[in-house]
Amino acid sequence: MNGFNRVFLMGYLGAEPEMQASRTGKSYVRLSLATHHNKKLESGEREQSTTWHRVTVWGKNAERCQTFLKKGSPLAVEGYLSKYTYERDDGSDASTFSVVAREIHFIGKSPDRLLDPTPSESQAAST
Repeated sequence: MNGFNRVFLMGYLGAEPEMQASRTGKSYVRLSLATHHNKKLESGEREQSTTWHRVTVWGKNAERCQTFLKKGSPLAVEGYLSKYTYERDDGSDASTFSVVAREIHFIGKSPDRLLDPTPSESQAAST
């Protein structure tokens, strides 16, 4: 039986996108995405809890993220969970998990409108 590894997240960026290069020279951007959920406490009160997700975006989507996103931007991500193993400065091995984005959906203003805004009808009429 094949497994199923798919992640859908919608949240807000907690930091500016970080453009980086892999060992092979491929560019990617690392995002810190916050999602929120409510949980019910034993007292019956509700409390909002925040979970931080590490998201890795490759290729043209990485360039778009670097250009159009900033801290606080709303974002939807579809991808898969991946484990990365690396060597720490002290020589020991460590692992971390990241959501590798297959699709990125900007929420709010369209990136195309940011580059080439179309004047509103009232602005067009006054010119």
